Amino acid sequence: MLIRRIRVQFGQDLLNSALSTDCYDLSENFVTVVPYRFLVTDEQNIIRSILPADSLNFDTLPAGVFRVWGLSYTGTLLAQVGQDAAIAVLANNCFELSSNFVRVSVGAGLDAPGIPDLQVNTPSTKANTAQSLQLGLYPNPAQEELYLSFENMALGNARASIRILHPTGAVLRRWTLDTSPGKNTTLLNVQELPAGWYLLEMQLNGERQVVKWVKQD
Repeated sequence: MLIRRIRVQFGQDLLNSALSTDCYDLSENFVTVVPYRFLVTDEQNIIRSILPADSLNFDTLPAGVFRVWGLSYTGTLLAQVGQDAAIAVLANNCFELSSNFVRVSVGAGLDAPGIPDLQVNTPSTKANTAQSLQLGLYPNPAQEELYLSFENMALGNARASIRILHPTGAVLRRWTLDTSPGKNTTLLNVQELPAGWYLLEMQLNGERQVVKWVKQD
């Protein structure tokens, strides 16, 4: 009987090592995992809670209006309750706070007119400068195809980077797109993604926008 052994260890160079005693094939693609956390702030962007998981019991917060942000980072997380999320150093390496947030009203009563209990807001409050990159996603929720619309404010063609992120920060899909000046629309195939919610990140002309969307079966 032929016994095949896998020879994979931590710290091993996968591209220059024999990984098995028999024939093997290493996949051509991989998933880059980036740490991702959610920050809960008040309307002045002061951090009130750092979510240890993908959910939070808002009953533990006082009555008021809160914002839920996404934070991707590398290195050590430095964010602390009481910091201003718009100006604080949130990690000791690279980090990026989402350009949009989810607005949650707690304790004010869900029947209060004109104040929804959950609302997605796209304007960024991280800086005083206005964001010129605005994304549109439709349909949302999506089943097989997701249309992304945006406007390239540059005078010439520009290359955009698009990524689909899992809520944990794992990169599931990535594209590069050559854009023309003015309004652009592109079609993304998301049929193979499992049902759930995801983040779409786009970088263009030095700007970055992140939008939440939902995949349905």
